[in-house]
Amino acid sequence: MLSLDDAMDFVPTVPTYAIRINGYGRMNWDYEKFKLQESGLWVAVNEYVFDDIDKGVFTGLRPGEGKAIDEETANRVVSDFIPYHKTVQALLVHCMRGKNRSSGLLLGMNDVFGLGVDREKFLCEKRLLWEMDVNQLVYEKIVESGKRLIVP
Repeated sequence: MLSLDDAMDFVPTVPTYAIRINGYGRMNWDYEKFKLQESGLWVAVNEYVFDDIDKGVFTGLRPGEGKAIDEETANRVVSDFIPYHKTVQALLVHCMRGKNRSSGLLLGMNDVFGLGVDREKFLCEKRLLWEMDVNQLVYEKIVESGKRLIVP
């Protein structure tokens, strides 16, 4: 889980799947200007657009600005990863700050796909509080999509 700046500097050392989270309006950044490092180790790079809106709370946005993650986007995130989840060796998730949306998505994907991330250790290492920093709406939408799309 990285910020936009750190993601642009990141060079994978193993086959890596990347999830890039952009925003709408003034929180939007140009994918062409902010490219990831060239590497043959990117298994796939997928881009999704939703803002850091957590259950009606606008984080860093003006009231009425932006768009929260919806069921369709969450379904795409999960279904896009399904073909890779058993073979990929690393997962990079980044948004602008590499904090709220990224942590919600990463921890949701961990719960859906059993990626082996220890939640408490992860939160401690990243200095995040579950209730304060992790975007709960993103987490819940990813987990709900996983339950619908993945047959045990």
